[in-house]
Amino acid sequence: MFDVRCSSFKTTLSLSEAEQLLIKIIMKHYNTVNVLVLTGYGLNCDNETAYAFELAGAQVSRVHINSLVDGSVVLDDFKIM
Repeated sequence: MFDVRCSSFKTTLSLSEAEQLLIKIIMKHYNTVNVLVLTGYGLNCDNETAYAFELAGAQVSRVHINSLVDGSVVLDDFKIM
């Protein structure tokens, strides 16, 4: 089970068995799953979200939302956002 502590909300987030199974299926289908985790003002728990995907074996990129707006990061490079 993947447990992630989200300090912004003072709660523990746990993935359900279905969510864990979905991640395993995705990871099995793709050799490396590239995950985009957005960061920016007012966005919370990006570190915890990135950590959860890293535990699942994904390649995680934390990207500020302005990088999507200015085109320096392209969504086509990622399987999950």
